[in-house]
Amino acid sequence: RVHRPMASLPAAKADRVLIEDDCDLSFQTNGTFCYPLYEGGLAKMWAGGRSNFGVCGERGRFVFDVRIVRHLPVSADSASAASKDTTHLCRVGWSVLGTPTHNLGESKHSWGFGGTARKSHAGKFESYGETYREGDVVSCAIDLGMRHLLFAKNGVSLGCAYAIDPAEIDTEQGLFPHLLLKNVQVEVAFDVRLSEAFPGFSPVQQAVADGAATPRRAPVSDPELLMLIGLPASGKTTWAEKHLKENPNKEYYVLSTNAILERMKVAGLLRTGNYAERFEQLMPEASAVLEKLLEIAPTRRRHYLWDQTNVYPSARRRKLTRFDGFVKTAVCFVCTAQTLEERARKRESLEGKRVPEEAVKAMAANFYLPKPKGSDGFVEVRFEGELHGGGAELQVEADRVAAGMWLARQRKRKAETEPADGPPTAPTGAAHATSQMAGYDAWGSYLTAGGVGAFAGMLPGMGGLPAMRGYEALGAAAAGGVGWGMGAAPALGIAAAGGGVGWGMEAAPAYPPSAIGAAGVEASCCQPLWTPQPAWGPHGPPARGP
Repeated sequence: RVHRPMASLPAAKADRVLIEDDCDLSFQTNGTFCYPLYEGGLAKMWAGGRSNFGVCGERGRFVFDVRIVRHLPVSADSASAASKDTTHLCRVGWSVLGTPTHNLGESKHSWGFGGTARKSHAGKFESYGETYREGDVVSCAIDLGMRHLLFAKNGVSLGCAYAIDPAEIDTEQGLFPHLLLKNVQVEVAFDVRLSEAFPGFSPVQQAVADGAATPRRAPVSDPELLMLIGLPASGKTTWAEKHLKENPNKEYYVLSTNAILERMKVAGLLRTGNYAERFEQLMPEASAVLEKLLEIAPTRRRHYLWDQTNVYPSARRRKLTRFDGFVKTAVCFVCTAQTLEERARKRESLEGKRVPEEAVKAMAANFYLPKPKGSDGFVEVRFEGELHGGGAELQVEADRVAAGMWLARQRKRKAETEPADGPPTAPTGAAHATSQMAGYDAWGSYLTAGGVGAFAGMLPGMGGLPAMRGYEALGAAAAGGVGWGMGAAPALGIAAAGGGVGWGMEAAPAYPPSAIGAAGVEASCCQPLWTPQPAWGPHGPPARGP
């Protein structure tokens, strides 16, 4: 039974109790109405929010009401991924500042009551009360003197759910109203009553007038963005967890596909010890969710920790432009290849986590470290991994070369195993590739069948891939050879038949270097072998060669 609201309590806007910025990015508010985003993979996730004022002290009895307005229309795919009773859910309760907003009742200092008739605290779920659903009103009450938490459904008390242990929490630090939603819209009332439950209890808004309320921390004036940069298993997440524990007052919001994967709940898909299957089934949705959160994040002034590989410089710059007004710091993680492999094997044996090798090689082939106060807009570039400074730069360059060679060999093998009636094993003649990425062109050339041309900063090419470093490069290969053009200046790599590898490496911008590898040998060059040439045009090198 839904009761007519009582008269509102007057409150200045600055003193009004509401859910404002202490919430998940996917948690939305519109006045007194709250709801989570529910498109795609977001329908598999909870979203939580906490009020800007909490109640505190040793005296006082306060209550807030939540009405379940409607179930949100999720896609058939999202609905089938959950059982009928877990597609639309709501959990209400109390928590202290600093506890995660997305897991009410699952952390130490939070207490919740869910629509499946279960209460929860510190991750322990127990039967309590009755189920509630669309149209019901749930009341959440606290008796500070008795240290009791109570709940009611449609005006009928369900009894005391928890008696808070004085040794566990000091009520002087404040307990804050908290909502956790999954595909439902609710109306929350802090200053009026939607129910007649708990007579003698005052709306939470009254605590502000009585001096029994404590505000959350002041709004962030200089929001920070910590972008972690490094290959898988380089130590990013381990460092992030440590940094979060050491800086609780920052209340960093973590942007990470792994964090999203862990929060997605799908019937029949284990959440622990099952990383490979979850990665395969859910990563496309998790990536789409992260993209959505990255659109929202710059609009909310808070501190962010972005835990991704973030090795592609063009994508890095594109995404960072959204965070205008943020203090941006790059935290780089570089390890030796041996360390990365050892950590990857250990993580796979302990957690079942293993990123596909080809994905790791593709990242390594395109990994460029940022520069302080460079085009990325970082005010600082820090190194927290195994290697720092110049050693890290050399390792990244070496990994990029090795990964490029590995990818070229893989492409060559795939081309050789194509069926006779399938695509040709390699194009013949010249193939020109033009890209507007970074404003410059890429050039790829195949001299005879079976050759592999690579260009654009060690990115193996098939005549149609874009330049990634913003400069032109040429890779050419004869049958069975691999040619590389790389570096910050136009470069040429030529390989002869029979497995020769030619490297054209970075030199002075005016001197395109070259290298020629004979059959079965590797040659490299870091110095110009010819006189300066005219600048390359928009469609490849000039007509006059070296």
